[in-house]
Amino acid sequence: MRTTIQLIIKDILLTSGLEYDIQKLTLQLLHQSGKIFSQNKEDFTWGEFSYYVFSLLTETEVSHTTKMKQAAGIELLMLATDLFDDVIDHDNSLDTPIAKHQLLMIGNLLLVEALHLLMPNTASSTTDRFAIIHHYLRTAGNGQWLDFHLTMEHPAATEEQYFHIVQQKSCSFLQLIFELHSSTVPSPILQEIAIYIGYGAQLQNDIRDIFADHKSDLLHQKATLPLIKAVQHSNTYDHGWLLKQLQLIRSQDVATKHLTTIREYIYQTGAIDYCSILAKYYTKKAKSLLQHYFNDKSPYIKQIIHLID
Repeated sequence: MRTTIQLIIKDILLTSGLEYDIQKLTLQLLHQSGKIFSQNKEDFTWGEFSYYVFSLLTETEVSHTTKMKQAAGIELLMLATDLFDDVIDHDNSLDTPIAKHQLLMIGNLLLVEALHLLMPNTASSTTDRFAIIHHYLRTAGNGQWLDFHLTMEHPAATEEQYFHIVQQKSCSFLQLIFELHSSTVPSPILQEIAIYIGYGAQLQNDIRDIFADHKSDLLHQKATLPLIKAVQHSNTYDHGWLLKQLQLIRSQDVATKHLTTIREYIYQTGAIDYCSILAKYYTKKAKSLLQHYFNDKSPYIKQIIHLID
C-alpha cells in the first residue's frame, strides 16, 4: 500500500508543473519519520491511514486509484501543515536544513496541490466537498492560533482548554478525512471516532516532544497536557518550582543543563503516566467504535487499528 502511494506522489510531482528544486525538496521532506517515504515501515503515515478510512467508508463505488489519489492528497496536505507548524514553533526537526522562507513557500504550494487532488476525487458534490474542506481547515487554523498563544506563562491553563484546542487544531484533520465521503454510519459517530483518535495521537505526540531535543515545547512553555499536569503538581507540592525553572530556560545558554533536570522532574510528578493512560483510553474508545460500527470490514479495521496503536 505504501509503495503504491509513493509511486502516485512521485508521478503527481513530476506532472505538477512545480519547479524541479521544489519537487526534490518535497521528496526529501517526505522521507522523514512519519512520512510516506520513511524507511521505518511501522511509522504512522497520513497517506496510508486516509486510504484505509476511505476504503472503510466507500464500499466499491469509489475506485482504488481514486482513493490512492485522495490518500496522496492528504499526505501532501499534512506535510504542508507540518511545515507551517515547524516555522511557527521554531522547531528543528528536519533531517535536511531548509530556510524558513523556503518552507513557507513549499507549504503553500503543497497545500494547493493537495486541494487539487482532493477536490475532483471525492464522491460528494463539489459544493459540499469544498464546504467540508474549508470548514475543517479553517477550524484547524483557529486552533493553531489558540495553541500558539496558550503557554505556561498563563499558569491558569487547564486540561479543558488543552482538549478544546486539540479538538480544533488536530482532530479537525481527522474529521476532514472521515467526512470526505458519505457513509451509512451516522456522521456524529464518525466525528466521535475522529476526535478520540486525535486526542490519543496528540497526547502521545506531546509526551514525546517533552523529551525531544529538536522540539521547542519546553523552551516556549507550550501548555501541553504533560506540562499542565506537572505544573499543577509543582504548585501544590513544591512551591511552584517547575514554573521558576521554565523561566530560566528562556536563555539558550542555560537550556542544556536545565532541561534534563526539568524533564526528570516532569516524569516524577506522574504527569507522563497520567497522559499515557489517557492516550490509551481514547485510542481504545476509538477502536471500540470502529469495531462496533464496521465489524463487516475487518481487514480495513485491522489496518487502521495497527496505525493508531
